[in-house]
Parts: sequence; structure tokens; C-alpha cells
Amino acid sequence: CYLNPRHRSEAQVPGAEPAKSQQPRRGCTTKRGNILFLCLILAPFILYDYICNMSNVLIPIHAVINGYCRRMTIFPEHEELLYKYIWGILKTRNCHLYRIGGIENHIHILFDLDPRYALMNVMRDIKRESSKWMKDSGYFPAFEGWGKEYFAIGRSPEDLQNVIGYIKCQKEHHKRLSFEDELKGLTDKGGMIWSDYMLT
Repeated sequence: CYLNPRHRSEAQVPGAEPAKSQQPRRGCTTKRGNILFLCLILAPFILYDYICNMSNVLIPIHAVINGYCRRMTIFPEHEELLYKYIWGILKTRNCHLYRIGGIENHIHILFDLDPRYALMNVMRDIKRESSKWMKDSGYFPAFEGWGKEYFAIGRSPEDLQNVIGYIKCQKEHHKRLSFEDELKGLTDKGGMIWSDYMLT
């Protein structure tokens, strides 16, 4: 009987061992599956970070927070330490600080909001973390905490220098204007509705 050599398998060669079935190795398949799963999980985050880093985004925010019931508990001799601490909070969230300043019962913060963070979360972190530090540091023994609300409004790039100058002159400014009147004025200029609850 003649058999074409091209059609002969190793199993048909006299003395040859039967061919082993080509089954994929289990460990290799599991490893590839894990890598694919990890890529699917991380892809949206990598893409989002890439988009944010490649985009030119500027979100200047002018925020104001006051001490509880507007009490005069931010002592001037230690205010610079507080400002540096808040600056550190912003830096860890990739927010650029332009200027910070105020008087004994409130502070103004002008910063560029990183687009990956929500404003409400950044303000929450500033109030919560700085409040804990102020109470633990011993520099502000009368400080009871920040008020329940905060004021924040977006600023145009053209306004930045004016707002920086405004914050620099807070102490002079409040020799002739109360914080309550100042906040009402900022609210009116921003086209927002005033509520006395903002002063709590």
C-alpha cells in the first residue's frame, strides 16, 4: 500500500511516539487574561489623565470662607502659618494658588482649580483639613471651626491682578467695610441670590 509522504503524520511513522495535542498552557492563558483585565480597568483613567494634561484649562476661583459665626479667631501673628498650610492642601490637588489673605474672621483664596477635581470637594478638603490643623496646632485656641457655607465665584484671567490686589489690601479694606457688607457686595456683583445662611 502506497501512502503519499505529505499526508503521513508522525503517528504513522513506524517507531514514532504519538503526537501530543497542542493545548494552550493554563498559566500563560491566565496571565494574559489578567493583563487584559488590568488594561481595561486602567484605560479610562489613563485616557482621562492624558486629555487633562494635554488640554489648556484655566479655572480661576475666588473663594471666601469665614470662621464660625464670623468670630475673630484667626490671630494675625499666626495667619501666615495657616496660609502656608492651605497652600499645601491646594498643591496636593494640583491647584495653583495666586493669593490668600484676610482678617481675623475670614479669608480670601484665589486659585486655579485643576479640572480633575470638583470645586465642592476642594473647598470641603480645605475647610476640613485646615480646621483640624488649627485646633491641633495650638496657634488658634479660640477657633471653633469654619462656617457651614463658603462663597466661590469664577474669575476671568483679565481680573486676576485686580483680585490679587484686592486680597492684598484686606486689612486696609476692612477698616471701612464690614465682612458682612463685603460678602453681600460680592454676591450681588456675581449675580447670585443673597441668603443670611451664608453668614453661619
